[in-house]
Parts: sequence; C-alpha cells; structure tokens
Amino acid sequence: FICDTCNKSFSQRKGLTVHLRTHTGERPYPCNVCKKSFMDNSLLKRHLRIHTGDKPFSCDICFKKFTQKVTRDEHLRVHTGDRPFPCDICKKSFKQKSTLEEHSRIHTGDRPFLCDTCGKSFSQRAYYDKHLRSHVSDDMPGDKSRITNPKPKPPAKFPCCVCLKAFRNR
Repeated sequence: FICDTCNKSFSQRKGLTVHLRTHTGERPYPCNVCKKSFMDNSLLKRHLRIHTGDKPFSCDICFKKFTQKVTRDEHLRVHTGDRPFPCDICKKSFKQKSTLEEHSRIHTGDRPFLCDTCGKSFSQRAYYDKHLRSHVSDDMPGDKSRITNPKPKPPAKFPCCVCLKAFRNR
C-alpha cells in the first residue's frame, strides 16, 4: 500500500489509512475530557493516561512509573549509562536523539530560534526563552506565559541504589 502524496509504503492498509491523515489533518478520535483529537485510537488511549494518572510501565531497577514504554526505556539509560546517539562529527554520545539534534547545531551553526523584537537568533530554545525576558517588563501588556522566570530546581535527594547518583524524583 503506497501513499499517493509522498510515496511512503505500508505493509497493511490500516497503516496507510492512518498515515493519510498526516496529509489531510483528519483527527477522528477526540478526547472526551479535553477535546484534543488524534489520528489514531492508540494515540488517544495513550493520551488518556494524562487524565487518569495511569502509569503502566515501571523501571525494574528503581520502580519509577511511566505513562509510556518509550519514556521508561529512555529512563533506563540513567541506570545503564547507555548513550546510543553519537555525533557523526565529534563522536560525543547522547542518551536522547533530541539532545544529539540540539548538539549538532554547534557544528552546523543552525540558529532556528529567532527573536521577533531584535532579530537575534539562538541555537537552543532555553537560550531564546531567557533572551525574551530581556525585552519584557512588568508594566508591559500582553501574554507573558512563555517569558516567566523559571522556578529553581529542588535539590536531588533520592540516591540510586545501583550507582548512588542522586535524583529529584524516586
């Protein structure tokens, strides 16, 4: 089964049916709690865990619970030290693909976060968000929801029973 729009192929018709929704924007599975809609029923079921608090996946080492298997699997790298995403240029390795992608901007010079006020650009969202605060004062009108001072992180007080590294959560 092949998508007429992008030529991506699928072994089953259902895969193609769900994929076609990425082109049409169709989201026929709405959440009955918050009305957010999804392309596939399995995505809706995963989303519903936000509202129910269900965390069916737990770490076999520290027993921390997770709503998604992929998040639990990423967490396991805390215990194993596994860093499966190496940079092709400098060979530094990362625990998450997104961290590698952010790191890669050091080598490419890509600065995708552009300040609409002064035109300055940033390679990382955190630096961009911090910069935005330099343009805002309390007496300025408008939505400041993305431009607030971050709360300080609480101290790490839960030691890992395997490596003794301290964490903020059990």
